[in-house]
Amino acid sequence: MGCTPSSSPTNSKTNRNRRLNSLHERQRRVSIDIGQSVVMNDVMPKVVFVFGGPGTKKGRIVSDLVQSFGFKLINVENMIQEEFSKQLEDPDPEKLTMAVHQMIKNEPDILRLNWVMRKMVYMLDEMDQNQVYLIDFMPNLKFLLNNDTFIKDCSTDFRFFESKYPVTFAMNFVIPAEKLKQKVETECAKHPGKPKDQPSAQSDEADFSRTQKRATVFQNSVQHFLDYFNKSNRVVTVDVSCGELDSIWYRVCEFFCELHFKPQCTINNVILFHFGEDYIKEGINDYEMETLVLKDLVDDPNDAMEKLVQSLCRCVDNTQSVTRTFTVDCSGTAISKQSSTSIQKQVPVFLEAETSDIHKFVSSVVDAPEPIKVKAFSSLDNEFCLFPSDTDPLLCCWLVRTMKTCREL
Repeated sequence: MGCTPSSSPTNSKTNRNRRLNSLHERQRRVSIDIGQSVVMNDVMPKVVFVFGGPGTKKGRIVSDLVQSFGFKLINVENMIQEEFSKQLEDPDPEKLTMAVHQMIKNEPDILRLNWVMRKMVYMLDEMDQNQVYLIDFMPNLKFLLNNDTFIKDCSTDFRFFESKYPVTFAMNFVIPAEKLKQKVETECAKHPGKPKDQPSAQSDEADFSRTQKRATVFQNSVQHFLDYFNKSNRVVTVDVSCGELDSIWYRVCEFFCELHFKPQCTINNVILFHFGEDYIKEGINDYEMETLVLKDLVDDPNDAMEKLVQSLCRCVDNTQSVTRTFTVDCSGTAISKQSSTSIQKQVPVFLEAETSDIHKFVSSVVDAPEPIKVKAFSSLDNEFCLFPSDTDPLLCCWLVRTMKTCREL
């Protein structure tokens, strides 16, 4: 019994090489440049500043890091709005941003960088000193980016902050300007033959202009802060121009693992359940998935189905791997396609399902000649559970719900 991904006899050397080549391809698509002074030490808490302009997927990656590694997040924009809202009389939550904007517009000097840094020190003083904190420093709101008393040379104020809480490194998610332009031109090229005076062509150009302008505003605003960390070679630059969220996440997660951080759980899981069907066992070798054999994870494969699912959840959630896609072989256990006859009929079947090709949910390492057809159910925990298309919906819903229940215990 154990929670180690299993090797199927059908996994040939060729298939292993395909997977390895796929991992190398991910590394090629998402490059990470690591400053020479980016090292781990014993100082706690650990503080990491995070930067990323429009379209870099910084928000999603940061959210996933918090969920997967258990890091804590300090969002400076939220902190600013929360603090200034305390000065408003009966603030309307729906108009809070507008009210704070007006307040700062009337008195620009009330938002000062030294105030922001001192406020963060006070916040950290009250928080767990054995944690890792991600500080999402740059606001998205334009009126904050245009404030000269906040966006300014930061050397003195950052040194003050670091006298109490040294920053391990700064992580910057970027789309280089030349790649951004190339990406937009590629998108426009997908619609050749459109005269520039057509509304759709004009819209493409307008979108590109807006994107470029937002990126330029952000880059000009963030430069002071990046210069500070670059002087000490403490910047980790992630090129996210490929736009592939899975590849970006894989490389970022891999980077943190190399720094000896361990994921506490996997997130955004895709789990393919099957019951020993030959076409599934053979077909999954074309996809980037970790194989789990349920009977090898438990003491008694014929134990109650709830206990089997509980063991599976522990295994998936404790897997020390950046992989978030699993195939679960339920053959030889109490969970089978016939199990639906033993499930209480009052279990409601209202989870929405869709039948689709597996490659919609899982990256393939080769062009599969006949993609596996699956029945997909989405849980409330950003998790997709996939099943052979002929699986009883009652059994599918029961497994999805039981996994959720086990994690709430």
